[in-house]
Amino acid sequence: MEFKQYHIKSLLLLLSVVFAFSGGLEAAKMTGGYNEIPNASKDPHAIALGAFVVDQYNAISHASLKFIGVLEALEQVVAGSNYKMAILAFDKPYQRVYKAMVQENLNGARKLTYFEAVLA
Repeated sequence: MEFKQYHIKSLLLLLSVVFAFSGGLEAAKMTGGYNEIPNASKDPHAIALGAFVVDQYNAISHASLKFIGVLEALEQVVAGSNYKMAILAFDKPYQRVYKAMVQENLNGARKLTYFEAVLA
């Protein structure tokens, strides 16, 4: 009887630890939602996406923006990834902040879906 109660208590303790830990992970990374990319300004993938955004915008609009850096980036993991970004670019004679959204499929193909100056 004592042995059985010990196992039940141990099992309950183990389950409570597992549930507490998994709940912490869910809070840290929300499934289907946007999550911040830590240190996006130094993250190689975020920087590559930022440069892609500016290049695509220049090609579409015949502009001549110069990519400076990524200020912030959020990622949503779906079948591929969606990104919301704040990008700093040089638009003669000013540095400006732009909002952008990019889709990246599982093969790495990217598509610019939104681009706008935050302050004109």
